Amino acid sequence: MAPKPDLTLESKQVKYAISSRAEMAYEGLRDRIISGEFPPGTPLQEPQLCEQLNVSRSPLRQSLTRLTSEGLVEQIHGVGWFVRKLSPLECIQTMELRRTCEASAAALAAEKILPDEIPALLDLGKDVEAVCERGVFEEIQQAELRFHRHVLALSKNPEMIRMFENILTVSLTLTLEGEVSSVPPESADHLAVAKAIAGGDPSVAFDSVWQHFVRPLAKWRAAEE
Repeated sequence: MAPKPDLTLESKQVKYAISSRAEMAYEGLRDRIISGEFPPGTPLQEPQLCEQLNVSRSPLRQSLTRLTSEGLVEQIHGVGWFVRKLSPLECIQTMELRRTCEASAAALAAEKILPDEIPALLDLGKDVEAVCERGVFEEIQQAELRFHRHVLALSKNPEMIRMFENILTVSLTLTLEGEVSSVPPESADHLAVAKAIAGGDPSVAFDSVWQHFVRPLAKWRAAEE
């Protein structure tokens, strides 16, 4: 009598393969959103995405659902999937949350930063300054994202990074050129934050980041009134 096939093993292999393809679709789609290739409001057509990402609809929908839970994608029932675009109120709310999180991260970074980590931080601050002078919106978004992610990483607190990296990505990615939040920031703010962290005083670093958000929050609140 022939042995029965191990359906459990087979089902696990199928599940793993689908999971692997879903992860690939997730990373590919997320990269396209963060890079600006798919700007806020872009419709995400399943047939085209399946072809571009070389996946079937099942893993693609898993990735879309995951990105929705992270706040980068939204589903309008009966219409389809879209790259999320933040409303003015949502911009204010995410910026308020970022302000609290990043000020705390900067304070931890000031406590923990090592001498050989300071040059890279200062270079990123200078890079934002240079990009802001050129005034190219997409470059400003990407430079800000690099800088603020680096500050978060310098906190050296995996739980903080895990919890707050996504809100940072959402806030800095999901706005369109011409929106209030896309007005180039005061470029010196970033270098001032970098220098405050490099100085090693947590309270100074916290205050520097807190002040960094004063002007953009004022602009959004004025627009919302």
